[in-house]
Amino acid sequence: MTPDIVIILVAVVLVWLYRNRDKATGEMKFPKWLWNVVGIFILYIIIRNFWEVFDFTTNEADAWWPIVKKNAHNMMEGLRNFVIKISEPSGKGG
Repeated sequence: MTPDIVIILVAVVLVWLYRNRDKATGEMKFPKWLWNVVGIFILYIIIRNFWEVFDFTTNEADAWWPIVKKNAHNMMEGLRNFVIKISEPSGKGG
């Protein structure tokens, strides 16, 4: 499938969704069958390319882990400091 055909198909789907939107709210709602088709397609892609998906996921997890670890450490340190601060006596007559 050429990129031009994909662009035309996406445009047709968007026009169809716009014409079939909820008239009261103006929201473009995806029909239930479309969600099912998209879900089955994604599941098929994942099963068909399982090892590539696994490699991608592990590489991304390895790349993101230092960032997540640093942010979690900073968040917990801030939480500890907050708890220490609120547990100290205020010294304003109590």
